[in-house]
Amino acid sequence: MSPRKQPSSLFKLCVRTSLNLINECCFIIEKNYADIECKESEKQIILLKGYLVSLLPTRLFDVLCLERGCYRYRGDPRIQLNVLIHPSMSIFRKSDLDNGIPQTFWVHVMPRFTHLVVLDLKFICTDEILELIGSKCLLLEELNIVSRVDICKSLINASVLIRNVSDSGLSYISNLKNLRILAMDPPRNERASRVGRCVSQAGIIMLISELPYLEELRIESCDIGSTLINTDVSIGPLSLRKINCHFASAEGMRKLVKICPHLKELSITHLSANNKDAILEEIALSDLRLRYFKNVRSLWLDCTLEVSKDVVKQVIQGCEMLQLFTVDFTEDMSDVHKYIADNNLDLKLGGY
Repeated sequence: MSPRKQPSSLFKLCVRTSLNLINECCFIIEKNYADIECKESEKQIILLKGYLVSLLPTRLFDVLCLERGCYRYRGDPRIQLNVLIHPSMSIFRKSDLDNGIPQTFWVHVMPRFTHLVVLDLKFICTDEILELIGSKCLLLEELNIVSRVDICKSLINASVLIRNVSDSGLSYISNLKNLRILAMDPPRNERASRVGRCVSQAGIIMLISELPYLEELRIESCDIGSTLINTDVSIGPLSLRKINCHFASAEGMRKLVKICPHLKELSITHLSANNKDAILEEIALSDLRLRYFKNVRSLWLDCTLEVSKDVVKQVIQGCEMLQLFTVDFTEDMSDVHKYIADNNLDLKLGGY
């Protein structure tokens, strides 16, 4: 039998009740004033906000903003945001309802976010917004800057996606020296820049080389490992902890672990029969002697790669911190499992 659904905590009930009351007040203001930017409307918003600030602790504004997506406001989300945004907020993650808000609103409110540690502007971000983030939000440790996407018609009446973040935008946030986690768009080719803005591999390399504490770079469908390997720019050592790498070579792997000596999670895919042995040898037996890989906690090898149990054991012996090892078995691994058990290793070995 599935476990019974637990009742909401008293805190969650208070948050839900508070948001419902705030939403009702915001909707009354919006209903009374057709133009939400008129002076009388702004006056009512300031009065409501002042009342909430005097009544609620600062940290609760973080929670109210995070939970607002669960209790949807039925009117213009700009009114709700103007009420809930607090100058001492530490976390702000946008809601799906915010995607249609014009850029002018974000440009207006961004200077208030001087105490933010986490900021998520997925599908909202533009170069203009990034310029303000880079100058006003200097405490940020986590940031999502996936670009706003506009749709327009081409000369042949086909739909074209226009992105709004470029290398110029990336240069603005190179000033955020405390960043640990960054999510962004993948690099685009030269043709993409003709129909809008786009980030390039060179722009990404420039940015991460300026962020000394960056541990995780989240870029969908991007081979960041190969990007680092193939750059002509002198880079590293970086603080990156997680890397995915496609179409690797033994020489490239040697370069990658020197650029990222603090790796804890490595994913290697798209290996061919011609280079797999050399790459595994580089990982397990090279002159590096796993002095960099010894800190890796999770390691995935592509399911198309056939790996012998001897190589698996060599990797386990060399990676002192390894806790998760995923590989496609080609033979009986009972000896390896026995080795893990006999040595009381905290390691989960699995296949595809």
